[in-house]
Amino acid sequence: MIHNAVLFNLTYYQLISITYQYTE
Repeated sequence: MIHNAVLFNLTYYQLISITYQYTE
């Protein structure tokens, strides 16, 4: 359960990073 949450957080962080780069 915890491992899944961490993995999800990492994926979510990458998505935010990519979106931020495209926005800027």
